[in-house]
Amino acid sequence: MSDALWWLALAGLACVGATCGSFLNVVIYRVPRSMSIAYPHSRCPQCAHVIYPSDNIPIVSWFWLRGRCRHCRRDISLRYPAMEALAMLMFLVVGLRHIFLIGRPDHRVWSAASWLLDHPDRWVWYAAHMVLLLTVLSAACIAREGIGVPLRLMLPATLVGCTVTASAEALATWARRGVPLAVPAVGSVSAWQAAGLGLAVGAWLAAWAQWAYPDGAGPPGMRRSGIAAGALAGLYLGPWWAIFTLIVTSLLQRGRVYVAPDWRAAYGEWMMWLLAVTLVVVLLHGPQGPSTRLDSPLRLEVATVIATVVITAMAMANRRSQLPIVDPASA
Repeated sequence: MSDALWWLALAGLACVGATCGSFLNVVIYRVPRSMSIAYPHSRCPQCAHVIYPSDNIPIVSWFWLRGRCRHCRRDISLRYPAMEALAMLMFLVVGLRHIFLIGRPDHRVWSAASWLLDHPDRWVWYAAHMVLLLTVLSAACIAREGIGVPLRLMLPATLVGCTVTASAEALATWARRGVPLAVPAVGSVSAWQAAGLGLAVGAWLAAWAQWAYPDGAGPPGMRRSGIAAGALAGLYLGPWWAIFTLIVTSLLQRGRVYVAPDWRAAYGEWMMWLLAVTLVVVLLHGPQGPSTRLDSPLRLEVATVIATVVITAMAMANRRSQLPIVDPASA
């Protein structure tokens, strides 16, 4: 691939990522409030004036307008361009890992058309992993605002995960130019079985992690959405990566609570840690379906029990470390 085509491809991924980040801003604001994400058009949250398309260009418009509405001149939150920039960065980092660098040190030689046709599985898993990351990101932002995360937010990612997992073997066969695996790897399971095991393990461990939140202390639906996010991670990555993701997330949350034991500041941060760890795991896992390596069911069961004990210990430590919640109205 020539230098010009290389940079053009990166610029395309950046534009798609920033656009998805702009769409996430709409989702984060409207979905918890049961509003349509398609209508009405984007409006200023202060004066409710319709935002012109020229003022709605991701990242660029915020700096062009100096962070103010064109009509009422009130400040526009920095969260909007930050969300767009974060989504753009994730698209670029995951795109480099999944598509451009792995296994192709001569990436400046091959043509873009043949790459797209010869490696459809990488593109499909790249899109699927971005759906997972963007879903967890939107859920984390909603939870950080102290608003309940509706479970319907997780439905599109669940459908995408099930569909892509169902076609994982067909995509792998296509990538091998129609040559199927003659002998399955020893100790492996099918992609469907790995996704099902991952979903169950992820939901189970996330449920224990959410036990750290006292009853009624967090946003409504915080526990359900946390369990759903853990299940999604397992669905896309498999049981072993789900165990790793949930343990590391709980350890990071434990460190955060130890440093600053304040429930009000900790709301939604579990989701943020989950997003960060899931991003790292996606980069390590690469452009492939849920890990089908099982070795033996007993090992998975033992690992799940150990992970449950570790996560439960972190949850109990979090409960003991938390400051009491005081209602401002009664103070």
